[in-house]
Amino acid sequence: MKLRTFIKTLFLGLTILASDSNAIAGDGADGWNGRGLLDGLVVSFCGNNGKFLSSEDGSKPMVANRSAANSQERFTVVSTANFVEIYLLASNGKFVRVVEGSNELKADATSIANATLFVSNDNANAAGQHTLSVSGQFLSSENGARAVRANRSAVGLWELWDVQAY
Repeated sequence: MKLRTFIKTLFLGLTILASDSNAIAGDGADGWNGRGLLDGLVVSFCGNNGKFLSSEDGSKPMVANRSAANSQERFTVVSTANFVEIYLLASNGKFVRVVEGSNELKADATSIANATLFVSNDNANAAGQHTLSVSGQFLSSENGARAVRANRSAVGLWELWDVQAY
């Protein structure tokens, strides 16, 4: 059984909705179907500081401090049947998770069973930005100064993300 087929059979999830009209349209032609991200779509996340979220190749906690979206700043969507619950697969072949205790993101989960369920607020602001949360805690870019964490109970500028598709 291929890894992708195996992954599709598991229904734990990471939810991310995006509607950046410049990067993701609503007709499904480029990966956005109006409800969620389609399987196989490659995306990046840009924080309020204008820097991209990096997987750090799984070797250390993820940080939003890259000026360009190169391979470590791009994630492949592995979607579930509803296209809303998804997993993010980093360029190192591992899934994104939240580290218990520190609440930092790390791209080192070897299977979907160890990945984290993220939820996106689809009530984007006028700039097309979105929030991502885990168990009611929003992901903060920490303005790129330290590791991204899922530890905010309210949304401020550091908790807003632009989603770009490739």
